Amino acid sequence: YLINQSNDTGSETSEFAINKAERKDSTTFVCSVENSYGTENATFNLLVLETPDAPEKLELIEANNRTVVVGWSEPYNGNSPINKYILQYKLTTDKWESGVRNLTLPGRKLQSAISNLKPSIDYHVRIIAANDIGLGLPSKEIQVLMPDQAPAGPPLNINAIATDSNSLKVSWQAPHPQLRNGIIKGYNIGYRIASSSGPYQFRMLEVPEDYTATLSLPINDLHKFTQYSVVVQAFNDGGKGPLSKQVIVITSESIPTKPPQDIKCSVLSSQSIHLTWQPPPLPSIHGVLQGFKVIYQPVTDQTSEIKSLNVTNKITLQNLEKFTNYSIKISAMTRSGDGVKSEPIFCTTLQDIPSAPSDIKVFPVSAQSIITAWKSPTNRNGLITKYTVYVKQSGTMNEEKIQKYTVLGNITFYEVANLKPSNTYQVWVSASTMVGESAKSRVVSQSPSNGAKVAGFGRSMVITHGDDVLLPCKAVGMPQPQQDWMSNGNVLDLDNRHTTLADGSLLIKDTDEINSDNYTCRVQNAHGQDYITYNLIIQSAPGVPFIEIALITTSSIDIQWKVERNGGSRILALCIHVPKMLLPHVNTDTVILNLGYKLYYKHEQSEWELKDLDGATNSYRLEGLHCGTKYQLYMVAYNKLGQGKPTPVIPTGTKGGVPISPSMSLLIEEGSSFATLNLDSWLVDKCPIKYYVIEYKTRLSDQWKLLSDDVKPDKHKIVLPNLSPATWYNLRMITHSGAGTAAAEYTFATLALDGGM
Repeated sequence: YLINQSNDTGSETSEFAINKAERKDSTTFVCSVENSYGTENATFNLLVLETPDAPEKLELIEANNRTVVVGWSEPYNGNSPINKYILQYKLTTDKWESGVRNLTLPGRKLQSAISNLKPSIDYHVRIIAANDIGLGLPSKEIQVLMPDQAPAGPPLNINAIATDSNSLKVSWQAPHPQLRNGIIKGYNIGYRIASSSGPYQFRMLEVPEDYTATLSLPINDLHKFTQYSVVVQAFNDGGKGPLSKQVIVITSESIPTKPPQDIKCSVLSSQSIHLTWQPPPLPSIHGVLQGFKVIYQPVTDQTSEIKSLNVTNKITLQNLEKFTNYSIKISAMTRSGDGVKSEPIFCTTLQDIPSAPSDIKVFPVSAQSIITAWKSPTNRNGLITKYTVYVKQSGTMNEEKIQKYTVLGNITFYEVANLKPSNTYQVWVSASTMVGESAKSRVVSQSPSNGAKVAGFGRSMVITHGDDVLLPCKAVGMPQPQQDWMSNGNVLDLDNRHTTLADGSLLIKDTDEINSDNYTCRVQNAHGQDYITYNLIIQSAPGVPFIEIALITTSSIDIQWKVERNGGSRILALCIHVPKMLLPHVNTDTVILNLGYKLYYKHEQSEWELKDLDGATNSYRLEGLHCGTKYQLYMVAYNKLGQGKPTPVIPTGTKGGVPISPSMSLLIEEGSSFATLNLDSWLVDKCPIKYYVIEYKTRLSDQWKLLSDDVKPDKHKIVLPNLSPATWYNLRMITHSGAGTAAAEYTFATLALDGGM
């Protein structure tokens, strides 16, 4: 302070000066004068004006969506009314000198909203008071974290492809960064049949906070060859974002799972059958129908099946065997292969004229009679109703002199009497069905004489193992012919199993495969000789199949086999045992009666199982097997006579192995309070990973903490949260695949708060 005084004539002047007035100078000053007459005072009230102080107690009152509300208390006004406030805010990454945005508010307000902020962004906020003198100092800044808001944009680059007939793989990328409105925590993948108006079915996939690479998710258990609409939706802590545009995808084709329907046959002739049918129900075709396969064969065990391809639902089968009962099955085809065969229907071609009797013999009985015997036609072509025996004296041209004798269709011999001993006669035979008479057999000339003959024919005979068989051989001639039996050119030794009867027949008891041979009956006398031969075939259960493993994949085993000895009876079908868990539709309590093979197989945790297959094949693919798994199999062949001996148990297995653990540097990314596990660093040996079990603990602890026992591989990354900085931890992972489990343990340390080790 400064006081200056001066004297003038009759008066005295005093001045009081303040250099650089301050707030504390705002007070009352008194000037007091005094003389002999008294005292007088002058009072001066000094008010120092200045800019306001910084507002105090700036605080966040509310944060909602894109708006926050802040409040503050009124500061010292600098002895001049506050006429406005300037509310300033900026991104925490910006400087106050640049990037700041201002809101000017009336001086009477002590709170305000800040709008149009970005979700999940950190802001700095401060406030400045102003009066007529000017702007005061800014308040202390506060930090405001905006809450997440649901993503404003959908995921990008949605793609869906079929991986098989029941599965899709959906891939996508995160929404545009400016539309995420926070940290994306996961995605909802929706799918439904494209033609459906119902709601989507959703599967959720959570992702690590820093994961922005292309993501994918398999969707299984879908309908075969069906169009699906697929959408993807991102979500964060603020909610769910919009759905992406739908992507239309179709699952792969498969084989039809139901057979053609309403199969009808019409017999057109003795060699043709007309078939009509309807396709399988549309939902069961599972693909683009390419046509049909018609499988037909005579109902015998001597004819292989015939397959005919057809693109329409009708066909005429030509060049069939006459008067033959056919078994007919039909399957539909897609580009993936043949579907389920229908149950067989049976149709018999019409009767026709038979072929001529296949052979004829004529031999004398006496000086005035002969016996003619014949074999049935090779092709009967119907029911033989009668035979006609024709006899004509040699040299006679007159047709009227031909004698005809009618014989019932079940008789194959006839004695012609009252002949002239000195004449030679020509004899032939024809067969008849209801359709007509066959051509004549070969013509045989014979005169009544006494040469040795066998009254009958040899033939092939099929006998079941263990049965007795009688081979007739009736000798005629005068004098009585001598008779013997030969086997393979050698005179047969008679024993308790091989005996001859009084009429010359050979009886073989309790036949077995060693009796399969040619047996010849020879008769002779002074006037000549004759013989017949029987080809004897003993049928038994088939031999042991020889199995080869042709091809092995991660989920299938291709098997080929052959049977060197079928026991004389064709193997007609195939039965295979499979684990019920792989083919749940197989009822293992039902006995499958088809003739053929039984292929048993199992893995370590299953029982021996069975599946029915067509016996015309000699190969099969076992599908739907576990990857990288050991299997055992063996086969038994059987026919209508019984079951053969089994093959030895054959060890085999599918390709693939357990997962391979990665190095720690590839698996673990350490932070100070967390660790990120890169699940994709685990390597697979052909067998896909099903899930992970993850546990962790501090190195000094004995108690493991379970993070999860069902981490799916499509998560790609997963975070171990809430770890302590600068601390050693143990990590244990057990990885499960179709081939088994692989376990690995790791030791790692979290970072210090300053980022160091």
